[in-house]
Amino acid sequence: MGRYNGDFIKHMEQFQNWKDVEFGSGFLSEFLRVGMEERAAELPSMTLEYDRVEFKPQGTVYGSFKTDEVSIDGTYVFLLYKGGENVARLSFDAISGGVHIVQIQSVKGAGEALAPIKWERALIAYVCKWASEWGLEKVEIVSAKNNVWVQDDHIPYERAHMIYDVSAKRSGFRENADGNWVKFLEAA
Repeated sequence: MGRYNGDFIKHMEQFQNWKDVEFGSGFLSEFLRVGMEERAAELPSMTLEYDRVEFKPQGTVYGSFKTDEVSIDGTYVFLLYKGGENVARLSFDAISGGVHIVQIQSVKGAGEALAPIKWERALIAYVCKWASEWGLEKVEIVSAKNNVWVQDDHIPYERAHMIYDVSAKRSGFRENADGNWVKFLEAA
């Protein structure tokens, strides 16, 4: 990865699909849940893939679409895999000076696969690391109260609050004037 010092929004097409095959054996180890040490041997089977979503149908919320039963809400996505199976995703859109996370979601039925790790915080931390390496100023996360899936009753507020708000607070984010979460980054 290199550092990018230009207008990120205008040049997001440069950020093509890639996979971090060392995600589980390196980065993820600091997100192992207390009491799950016996499952640490599973971490190397976890990889992270980044991709740019090419298809955004007109009139949909955040351009959401489904492919292979995986809903992607943002323009760009990090997909977490365990043993080659997708178990979770974090998607975001480009904003001035950084990225805005619009989705943090596990795949239905992946609870056992994700049990040993604090997966929400791991994905958020990875995006912050990635954004810092590219010289971006900030990462934002949509709050539960501003999440369109909560407003449309697709996800209970309490669940969204835990996934978005609590994870953001525990990851060092602060509430901004829009009621979302923001973290200003130091360049890598």
